[in-house]
Amino acid sequence: MLFVLLGLQAPQVADAVDVDSLAVPAVVVALAVIAIRMAWATVLGCGFGDSLRGRIAVGWAGMRGAISLAAALAVPTEVDERPEILLITFGVILVTLLGQGLTLAPLLRRLALPVANRWAPDEAMVRLEAAQAALDRLEELEDEGAAGEPLRRLRELYSQRFALCVAVLGGGELPEDGRRELREYGAMRQELIAVERASLLALRNDGKVRPEIVRKVERDLDLDEARIRR
Repeated sequence: MLFVLLGLQAPQVADAVDVDSLAVPAVVVALAVIAIRMAWATVLGCGFGDSLRGRIAVGWAGMRGAISLAAALAVPTEVDERPEILLITFGVILVTLLGQGLTLAPLLRRLALPVANRWAPDEAMVRLEAAQAALDRLEELEDEGAAGEPLRRLRELYSQRFALCVAVLGGGELPEDGRRELREYGAMRQELIAVERASLLALRNDGKVRPEIVRKVERDLDLDEARIRR
């Protein structure tokens, strides 16, 4: 709504001031706003993160928008410099939204911020106990003569879960080979789910399967996909 109001006033503002003469001041104000926020976030470190990289990311993400525009629109119409204030404010918003907004994603990739733990410590403890119980049961099944290949695959799965829980509780990270295997497993499983879903939809479009069966199978695929994303 605020941007709509600014758009309605833009013709009057453009007629009241020399737009070209205010372009440089608008850029200067925008750069000053960015510099002040970066200094506040990084140099002073006022609760914007525990690491310098995190504070840089928070500082660079401080795009101007609705609040700045609302403050500019609140200037009384009796103020002679109101058109200049509106135009410079719009310039600051434009510079920060385009400049910082378009470069934020590359900056975050360059900073390589650490990924937060997947689970809280209490949740990791519960998952650890569950994984350990499953591993203990696998040992019992092996003693009972269960087939070797299913046991091997299940033991690898629960061992990875166990290691991930230990890493979360220890404040560390899963070893690189373990994280890579989890990523590869997740990517392959999602690809296979997509293939299954495409096949299911093709059968539905050809009229070879009843709608209720499609819904059941889609529900199972959605559940499998949701498990992978956790």
